[in-house]
Amino acid sequence: MIVSLRLTTRACVYLAIVLGSSRLAATLGRDIGGQSGSHEAAVQQQSEWVEQTFQRLTLESKIGQLIQIRYYGDYQKEGAANYAVLRDSLQRYHIGSVVLGMHFDRSGPVRSSPVEVAQIANELQHEVDVPLLMAADIERGVASRLSSVPSFPWPMAFGAIHSPDEVERFGAITAREARAVGIHWALAPVADLNSNPANPVINVRSFGEDPEQVGANVAAFITGAHENGMIVTAKHFPGNGDTTTDSHRAVASIDATLLHLESIEFRPFTVAISSGVDSIMLAHARVPALAGGAPLTR
Repeated sequence: MIVSLRLTTRACVYLAIVLGSSRLAATLGRDIGGQSGSHEAAVQQQSEWVEQTFQRLTLESKIGQLIQIRYYGDYQKEGAANYAVLRDSLQRYHIGSVVLGMHFDRSGPVRSSPVEVAQIANELQHEVDVPLLMAADIERGVASRLSSVPSFPWPMAFGAIHSPDEVERFGAITAREARAVGIHWALAPVADLNSNPANPVINVRSFGEDPEQVGANVAAFITGAHENGMIVTAKHFPGNGDTTTDSHRAVASIDATLLHLESIEFRPFTVAISSGVDSIMLAHARVPALAGGAPLTR
């Protein structure tokens, strides 16, 4: 069974520094305080802060830093009690990361305004000792979660115009708008191939069905986002586009052979890793070929 893991937080920033990656520290360091001097000096200062912070954490706090919970931008509408529950959870369990959610009514999703989301982000950061890593599913730009903002088309539309340069601009704009409301981490881009027309869960969320084209667009999004201070996630490994089950409602099964997965579905993820993607989200799916015992040819 493969499940979705959303773990990267301050403790993982520490591990990234040990392994030689400074992007997480550099991105989050912007929220620790203004930095002066060269980029190298700033990264060094941020790395020292992470090391010192990590060393003072208790084991319980370190575990909490690996947990992500949901937050909303409309606590003013929902009532102070809901906010108090969130605040108490953050403090009691030393939570390291939060992901922006949406409420729903009979007409569909209720998105919060940029001002509401920014205000809540600021309030939450003041509630904790270790800065929160704030994430959001923004596959279509911040309009995926916010109201009153420009709405980008779904990734498949970008794939149709065959222009990675435009996808890079899309990643850059998404990053700038997200960072403006306190979000550091995009749970995007989608690296799945839309390889099965009957798929109920990927479809227009994918850049397309060709592995090379999808990989090029995934890499372009990563470049644009990174250059504008955004941490990114390629999803949903090992590739959720060849299933017939909505994985939000039931457990999907990815039944391809390992040879097929490696030659087709894995390829955009390989490109994402080569392009420096910060994290990989796993599919909510069974993948028999990765559990052992599956044939290597279809």
